[in-house]
Formats: sequence, C-alpha cells, structure tokens
Amino acid sequence: MATKEQVTEYVNGQFDENDPSNWEYWEKPVGGGIQGTRISLVQNWMSPEIAGILQKLVGDAIMVGRIAKNRSNV
Repeated sequence: MATKEQVTEYVNGQFDENDPSNWEYWEKPVGGGIQGTRISLVQNWMSPEIAGILQKLVGDAIMVGRIAKNRSNV
C-alpha cells in the first residue's frame, strides 16, 4: 500500500509544468465521442467539496489544492 506522501508525489508528478509530455496528455482532446480534454473533465467533475476531501486523503497535491481553494466558484 502506498503512503500518503507517495500518493501526493505521484499526483503532483502528473501536473509537472516542466514535463511537456504530461501537459500533452492532459490538454490533448480525449476523443472517442467525448468532447474536451482530460483536464477539463477533471475540473468539471471535481467540485471544491470533493477536492477538499481528496486533499485530506492525498495531501496538498497541486491540482487538488487549487480546486479545493476555489470554494466560491460553485
């Protein structure tokens, strides 16, 4: 089983701004009848309340922390 720190490190690695392959994955259209990109799907699915719960589970990961702080945009 992974530790909380390992999960946080993995999640942060998915959004590393210095790794263009990560951003290509997240910003490339999904396809297969799905409109939009993976990042837009995550942002639409993950409400600030869900992000707050995930933040408690995985730590202060980059994307989770950003969405959790956005509680006024509901």
